[in-house]
Amino acid sequence: MTKKEKIIYIAGFFDGEGCFSMREKHDNKENTYGISILLTNTDLRPLQLTQKVFGGKISTRSRKKANWKTTYDLKIHTFKACADMCRQIKPYLIIKKERCLLYLKWCELRMKKRNPKIIERSKQGRIIKKGYIGYSKKELAIYNRVRKLNKRGQKVIKEAAQEEAARDERKLEHES
Repeated sequence: MTKKEKIIYIAGFFDGEGCFSMREKHDNKENTYGISILLTNTDLRPLQLTQKVFGGKISTRSRKKANWKTTYDLKIHTFKACADMCRQIKPYLIIKKERCLLYLKWCELRMKKRNPKIIERSKQGRIIKKGYIGYSKKELAIYNRVRKLNKRGQKVIKEAAQEEAARDERKLEHES
């Protein structure tokens, strides 16, 4: 399999089995946002292929019932690795394309800030404050959009279809 064929396969597999995860964490009264790309399956081979191409860590999930198969998770969580995967799979995604584009933008914005951690030290060299560079309005808007796209249920599906139809209608009006 060529590298391009591997990326196309991974994109298709990810479109069905993958997840762009964004979560809010509360550290020392400050909100921080964590990201990760997750792939879960009972067959280890697609996860190993993805890990070989993009990195990440594979873990085993314990079975909840005796007759269930063992489940494996691949987690990719650095901004650089997530951005690299997004750049390469986005042309081949169908279902998760919008999330991929938003995720890529988030990673690029955070990487521009170089080191998002702030550590203030006293004159003696002791750490007096740990924190993170704040989040821009654009980053928070991306976070909220990804969270909305990741929600489940029929109501969410209906809302997404209505939003897509409205977007298509605006495009048509703009083109006229």
